[in-house]
Amino acid sequence: MSILIAMCGISLLAMISPGPDFLVVVKNSLKYSPRIGRFTALGIALGLMVHMTYCILGLGIVISRSILLLNVIKYLGAAYLICIGIMSFISKDEPLKIDATKEATMISPLQALKMGFLVNVLNPKATLAFVSLFSAFITPQTPLKIPLLFSGFTIVAAILWFSFIASIFTIQQVKLIFNKAKSRVDRTIGVVLVALGLKVVHV
Repeated sequence: MSILIAMCGISLLAMISPGPDFLVVVKNSLKYSPRIGRFTALGIALGLMVHMTYCILGLGIVISRSILLLNVIKYLGAAYLICIGIMSFISKDEPLKIDATKEATMISPLQALKMGFLVNVLNPKATLAFVSLFSAFITPQTPLKIPLLFSGFTIVAAILWFSFIASIFTIQQVKLIFNKAKSRVDRTIGVVLVALGLKVVHV
């Protein structure tokens, strides 16, 4: 139980720290709608399922020791972050609609889900973080229920946390504040995403 609590605590702290997942949920919630943000959160959870699956199966060790696989993940992830960042930076300066019944439909829920999934699953830092976490706490003698419970906690926590972030933007006052600085926010998020992509390349 102490192992499970420690793993869950570390995972939760890493999750609430602003990173690519956080920024993409914020971007999609602001630019499109909280609903699209929640589908992005679901995509992130699906990405986490992939990380958890290969860690439980022991494939994480193989991935972490393969320079070729890590480089493929690293460069694909970096390219995707940079692409999203550029699109955010050059996006049109259109005001966010205050009426929740007139949500923007520029991307579909499936597209949002795919975006969240790809941002998470192609993040090499997430790969190394979970491999390190499993290597540090899980041994051949550890009951299978421990990694399974940890995986379930992490996935559910991600859905709840990022859905909460997306739901913040259902508040009209938040939307009004955002509309006053939309272009600056879009460009700031774009620059940060590009910077994260470039940082990944040089890791």
